[in-house]
Order: sequence, then C-alpha cells, then structure tokens
Amino acid sequence: RRSVPFKVGSRKVYNYSTNDKYMSIENQSNDPISPREETPESFREKLSELPNGYAFNNGLDDSLVAELIEYSTKDPLILKNTSDAKRFADRESYLEWREKNRTLYSLTNADRSKLLGIAWFGKEAIPLPRFELSEDINPTDYEITIAKRLYDKARNRKIAKIMMKIAFSEYLQHQAQNQRTGFWSETSLDNEINVKVNQSLGFRIVSKPNKSGKILMGARFEDLLAALE
Repeated sequence: RRSVPFKVGSRKVYNYSTNDKYMSIENQSNDPISPREETPESFREKLSELPNGYAFNNGLDDSLVAELIEYSTKDPLILKNTSDAKRFADRESYLEWREKNRTLYSLTNADRSKLLGIAWFGKEAIPLPRFELSEDINPTDYEITIAKRLYDKARNRKIAKIMMKIAFSEYLQHQAQNQRTGFWSETSLDNEINVKVNQSLGFRIVSKPNKSGKILMGARFEDLLAALE
C-alpha cells in the first residue's frame, strides 16, 4: 500500500484495524505525503486510544468546511480564545489559509459526516518580538507552530490529548529526519485546559503573558518524543 500526493478535493481513505477497533485516516490535504508501506506499531497504539464513534482524518473533507466556519464564527469558546473568526471567516478565508502550507488533521464522528475537532502544523518562526520571555530559548529549537480545536460533544471528554498524540505521531512520520525541530503554540493563559494538555505533551510556558493575556509555549523535539512514549 503506497500513498501519493493529492490535490484539494481528492479523496482516499486508509483503513486500519487496531485492537479490533476500526479507524480511518483520510487524506484530504494538498500536502505531499511520503510513501509508507505500513503503519508503525506506536501509531496503531495511539489510534486505539481514540474512543469508539470517532475518526481521525488526514485533512478536512470539503463537505465539512461550512461546519468549520460555523464553529469559528459563532462558538463562544473559539471566539474568546482564538483568531479563527478571522482565519476561517468564510470559505475564501479558509482556502487562503490553506495556501500557507499547513498540515491539517480533523476529528469527526465515525462516518465522517460531522466535524468534532481540528489540529494543524506549519513551518513558522516563533514570534519572540511580541512577548517577554521567561527563559532564554534558541528560536531554532521551535520552528513549527501547532494548534488544536475541539467542538461540540468532543469537549470535556479528555480527547484533546489523544487527538494530538495521534496528530503528532502521524505528522512526524512524514517529517524528514534533517528537518526535525521543536514546536511552539500561542495560547491564552486562562485557557487552563489547553495549557495543561500542552504541558502533558512536553510543552513549557516560555513567556510572560502579553497585554492580550496570550503566552508562548514551546516543546523541544526530545521532550515531545518523551511525552509521546
């Protein structure tokens, strides 16, 4: 079984059975994907942690973009803690954002008809000038930004960490060895759940809150790998 690059709008589903659970990895992304002959055992184990009734997908099905826009522009928690109302204001905004070469994953119900979460990764310099650091860091240790969102019934079920463990495992499979680096995330200090999930994945708070109450969190590559074990 061999994967190939896809264009936006194409569809291919990878099916994996893990501990008698059926999971699907759907490639709906425009990001090139490296050939993969089999799913590593560690990735199988992480997929098996996902509760029944959920599917983890590579990319976002075009039919779910409208739901993403709805959550982004109307959900109170999303409006409070993120800039998604601008990022995903409408379909045009979403497509423009996809041109930024982000690797996008989605969490859906089992038949992939309802959006329940997203996560993304992207090569981007950590925005040090906007923050007062609380420790000395090397910017080259944190060159990939990450973000995650949960919607509707996926909230308050301890799914965020599981989703991100799967997302990191899948992302790292396709990241070239010589390009591996750490990760950073910008979040609201009072978004305690998000902060704790990040910390459980090897992230540390590396800045003081700015005027908007935002902080920077960073995870060195080796710390992330230790957290994923």
